[in-house]
Amino acid sequence: VAGGVLSDRLAARRGPHASLLVPIIGCLLAMPLWFGVAKAGSFTLSIGCLLAAYLAAECWWGATISTMQGALPPNLWGTVQGLMNFVQLLSNGSPLLIGALVRQGYALRDVLACIVPCTHAAALCLFAAAHRARRREVQIGLGV
Repeated sequence: VAGGVLSDRLAARRGPHASLLVPIIGCLLAMPLWFGVAKAGSFTLSIGCLLAAYLAAECWWGATISTMQGALPPNLWGTVQGLMNFVQLLSNGSPLLIGALVRQGYALRDVLACIVPCTHAAALCLFAAAHRARRREVQIGLGV
């Protein structure tokens, strides 16, 4: 909820493209936190990092949905939401990759400390590209 509220406030102040700053910052925060999850010296610290990582990383929903709705005509919203769900379904295959690496002899802590921050880095790049594209659309008068 907080991510959606924050993205709405940013959009109202700086334009619709600004809402994508929320997931960009969330990804930036989540990367080192996930490293902390995997490498923390205690269970308590690890769980604390996990909570913070999820709060930071999962703030993308509101900004993503509002950006899609602002950039696309209503007759495409359902299709785009379905495509987004399909991409999430594919990404839920990551435990297969993680399991395969662990079976090859890599330590689970090392695999998680590498793969999860890398996926957040990839998401950050995609959100940043969407932010730039949406800003250009708004500047030339496309979309809301």
